Amino acid sequence: MHDNIKEKLTYSINDLLLIIQPLAAQFVELYSQFSRVGNSQWSSAWATRPNLTKIFIQVQSVLDKLGNEFIEVFRTNYPSYEHLVGFRSFGLLNILHDPSYILRSILCELWNRHKTFQVSYGQVDTIVQEFADFVDCSNFRFRYFAQLLNYKMAPEIIPLTNDINIRQLSEKEINEIYANPSLSFNQTLPMFGPHDFILEGEFEERKVFGNQEQGLNDETIVEKIVKPSLDKAILALRTFQSGRVGYNMIRFKPIKFCPVIVPGLGNGNLYVPIGIYNVSEHDVENLQRHSKLIFSSLDTPLETACKRLSDAETRTSPQDSLFDAVVGLEAILLADLNERGELRFRFAMNYSTLFDTPEERLNAFNIAKKLYDLRSTIAHGSTLKKTYKLGDENLTVSQTAQKSCQILRNVINYFLDYPDKSAYKKSEFWVNRYFGIKK
Repeated sequence: MHDNIKEKLTYSINDLLLIIQPLAAQFVELYSQFSRVGNSQWSSAWATRPNLTKIFIQVQSVLDKLGNEFIEVFRTNYPSYEHLVGFRSFGLLNILHDPSYILRSILCELWNRHKTFQVSYGQVDTIVQEFADFVDCSNFRFRYFAQLLNYKMAPEIIPLTNDINIRQLSEKEINEIYANPSLSFNQTLPMFGPHDFILEGEFEERKVFGNQEQGLNDETIVEKIVKPSLDKAILALRTFQSGRVGYNMIRFKPIKFCPVIVPGLGNGNLYVPIGIYNVSEHDVENLQRHSKLIFSSLDTPLETACKRLSDAETRTSPQDSLFDAVVGLEAILLADLNERGELRFRFAMNYSTLFDTPEERLNAFNIAKKLYDLRSTIAHGSTLKKTYKLGDENLTVSQTAQKSCQILRNVINYFLDYPDKSAYKKSEFWVNRYFGIKK
């Protein structure tokens, strides 16, 4: 952006700041401010902050005057901004339609960053340069994050892959979500306090103008990269250990100042019931290793098994959880579609070959056979009994569902790390194991 335009914008912002500074103490509003008092424990207290809406109403005439003067210079040099501008993932906006819009956006950003209007000339110069970068750029970087439900961990950050992390939110970030209407999308505080761990990553998106029609029907970056990455991360967590974990909204934040409104995106995934999912310090390396395997290219049967386990972990009905888990086991243990045979027998036999001693294999055979019978009972609409004998244990339906999920998790992990990723799809693999031949 040309230097004379940056100077004009800088002067306008500095003039407005001188007017607004005394009004910041005059026009205030109450809000609930959160403070961390322990590990995932929070307290809240009422505090005051400037009411930006009322302040802008008081200075609207000055905003319009300075805004019109700036826009007159700006549009002469950048006529393309007469059109809508934005990003396909978030929508387009006419940033010149309201002469005060750019000035108000910068003032709001200054407050959000520094929590004061008594900012330095350098801080004003920084944000003006960021606006200039937005004007001049063809691509723009964003950070995305989704709050994890029911999630706790000991470390403050865990890199799951090269592109996505799990991180604990700071106090400032919690207050931006729950106490700042402009960032929270009417977010209400959860029953047990703020969700203070997130999945996060970054992506780059091309800036587009309203007169550009090329690629408007293509899949957006959020649809193609962001949501699949988050869903894979949830898949990794749910297949790593038991526990109800998920997310319900994806939020986005520009890396630098951006005058285009960036809305959040609701997640239409399965409902995540209240629960506990805790990652301890000694689990971190195993979780990272497991996540890299899940993010790798999985064969369809193994991916199906992972998704069934993921679904099973969030079911509120034990019958549904049990059914999902056994169907997931079928995807692996009966992956050889060329020789169907007697499915119940093959299902149990194949599962038993994953164990070493004859006693372990017989027990595994009987457990798998019983799980397959229960799956058939549910599928055919029959009523389950209150308890079942599974191996040497007498279990309730709920306990049987939990056991089936753990069995599926063990089988998934067995083949995730197996040298031949597709071995379970070959009939000779299972036949060899029937006779104790392991290759």
